[in-house]
Amino acid sequence: WMLVRGLASAMVTLGWSFLILALVIYAFGILGVELVHADIETWESIPVSQDDRPCLARDGRSCTEVIIEDHFGNLPITLLTLLQITTLDSWSAIVRPLVEVRP
Repeated sequence: WMLVRGLASAMVTLGWSFLILALVIYAFGILGVELVHADIETWESIPVSQDDRPCLARDGRSCTEVIIEDHFGNLPITLLTLLQITTLDSWSAIVRPLVEVRP
């Protein structure tokens, strides 16, 4: 029974850790929507091709606008993007093009 009690105690700690992580991601998600997406008109556009990477621009929008819309378009998408960055899941594909425009 000591093992079961130890696992239950660890689950409580993990639950609180996930709650705090969710609150931090939510707070930064709101900031991401407000600071990145709301300021979309002032971003310089990424050239059509950088380092032989194809540009995914569509509908006459620049690559920067497409990246911002796809990853910071609204709060749920921004939360998913921040979770992806937190877990280091292809985070450079999101961050690198934006950092090249605004270092």
